[in-house]
Amino acid sequence: MRALALAGLAALLAGCHWLFPLEDSTATGDAADDGPVDRDNDGVDNDVDVCPDASDPEQADEDDDDLGDVCDPCPISPVNDDGDNDGVGDACDPNPQVVGDAIVMFDGFETDIPDGWLHEGGWTVEGGYAEVAAAPGTEAYLGPSIDARRNGTVSARFTGSVRDNATGIGVGHTLSTSGLPGLACQVYTNMGGGEAFGYIKTDDSVVQSSIPANWDLGVTYTLASQRQDGFSTCTLLDQPDTTMVVTDFMSSGMLAAARVKGMTGRFEWILFVSSP
Repeated sequence: MRALALAGLAALLAGCHWLFPLEDSTATGDAADDGPVDRDNDGVDNDVDVCPDASDPEQADEDDDDLGDVCDPCPISPVNDDGDNDGVGDACDPNPQVVGDAIVMFDGFETDIPDGWLHEGGWTVEGGYAEVAAAPGTEAYLGPSIDARRNGTVSARFTGSVRDNATGIGVGHTLSTSGLPGLACQVYTNMGGGEAFGYIKTDDSVVQSSIPANWDLGVTYTLASQRQDGFSTCTLLDQPDTTMVVTDFMSSGMLAAARVKGMTGRFEWILFVSSP
């Protein structure tokens, strides 16, 4: 497991006593008096359940803070301070002083690709990683089918390896699977072998805005792409002075996704937080 930076989910309701087997009619009333031993009915008893009030059979805990990912205010950081009390921990909140942010999606890739996610490129998911090897000139993506055109931030932590020229790895905030333009925030190499960081159109790989940025194979980075009121901001969180803003454009068939082109990429997690 790993701990880093960026949001939280809320709880479900408690179960009822009739969920429990009543084979032993002579049993004492202690269990009934104390309530169900598995309130969320996920097959994990309350005393060992990392989210006892939210169904979580996988018991994933990305940041090892004893709060499961589905109920953690910030599943990528053990620090769960929430200054604006909107349910999203400050380390995950793109607007920590403004109420109204919410975690829409988080996955730490403990098991298979989640049901309903869209993907291209032969991804494998196990042991806390999603990995893909995209051949030169080809693109791979992985993410849920959600409306990423709303105000919000998609972020991911990843490591790249085995690259050629004209490769890249990052997150698609307005990634389109319909052939229409999408926008990806990523680190990449250009045809001349130079390293850079910025926004790329996903339909034709045309650079929208970029700055030189040194990035190395085998080193883990965190990228965030924030869309707010018609503007997109791409930030390489591991390096200073690597933030840029572009005028956003809309496309259909959106998803927030991990994106890899022409190289091998390994992702530790992906997070999408919606904002007012």
